[in-house]
Amino acid sequence: MMPDPATEVARPEFKLKRVLASAFLAGEGLDSQKVLRQVLEDWGGIYDGEVISLPVPPAASSDIPSIVLSSRNGVLRVELFRLRVNLSWFARDESEANLAELLRTFADRIAAIAEKNAAPVNRLGIVVERVAGLKDPGYVLASYFCRTELLKGPLNNLKGFELHVHTVSAILPDVQINNWTRIKASKEAGTEYEYVLAIQDINTLAEERETRRFSRDQVVSFFAAATKEFDGFLELYFPHKTQVRLNL
Repeated sequence: MMPDPATEVARPEFKLKRVLASAFLAGEGLDSQKVLRQVLEDWGGIYDGEVISLPVPPAASSDIPSIVLSSRNGVLRVELFRLRVNLSWFARDESEANLAELLRTFADRIAAIAEKNAAPVNRLGIVVERVAGLKDPGYVLASYFCRTELLKGPLNNLKGFELHVHTVSAILPDVQINNWTRIKASKEAGTEYEYVLAIQDINTLAEERETRRFSRDQVVSFFAAATKEFDGFLELYFPHKTQVRLNL
């Protein structure tokens, strides 16, 4: 059984694992070769790794990228689809990033691609993944989010734990978003649970794509407002210190 009373613990030390920014496009979509030239001309010193070009027939799924560019160290990636652009950052070794600066940069690049290629943005999305090493993460997460009687009863011997939340709210005065949050105990193959993985996905509403057109200023404003949502995430779900009943 867990000790009682509860023990005060500090917030898990989260680090960025992955950041993905997506822009969905209206109209005829992208000429991938034209965008490839733009990326190489404007940011070739950043996306300096191998260029992967895939022949994608017009009838193929729109989820297949036609061009993939990466930085030589594998930290940054651009994926070009007919009606979408993905910009990604991946943690590699000890690489770190400032989330606000990274999202400002991604907003500027998305706006530049949309403007230069006359491809209006009609939907935006950002996914941020964070990870924290933690002993007995399933029990700690359950202690954050579950009632004491559950912790002492059916959840007393749990190993894994996952919380999945979907909310809809206004991120700007005239822009509604889906905010999907997943927080779960995670592990490498064949090991005990030893991490907390937190994934937050903020995206504008799919049903508004036909009528929505984001200008450069609106793209920048969306990314700035989303940054505040991401910054507030840890304090909302993991206060600096909280009372949990640890399975020690």
